[in-house]
Amino acid sequence: MFSLTASGTFADLITYENRADGQRVRRLPSYQAPQTALQLDVNTKVAAMAANWKDQTPTTHTAWKTRAADFSMTGYTLWWRESFSQHITPPATPTLP
Repeated sequence: MFSLTASGTFADLITYENRADGQRVRRLPSYQAPQTALQLDVNTKVAAMAANWKDQTPTTHTAWKTRAADFSMTGYTLWWRESFSQHITPPATPTLP
């Protein structure tokens, strides 16, 4: 870990990365369980939205992927954006923009 080109994680605390703009050292984030009711509500909604996407047909996935190309996004990313902007609560699904 002492060489100029070192990379990797040390003691699950920090990670060394070699990037095009130089070496980067960063502390690994520590996960903290949600504490507030709002955080729990958001986590529940995000889990439901992810499950909702997985439940969609391959045809639906392809339609979202095709439309997302116009925005330089993936279909999955566009699905999330529209779910939030349209205030969707699963099992409802967002409409294509």
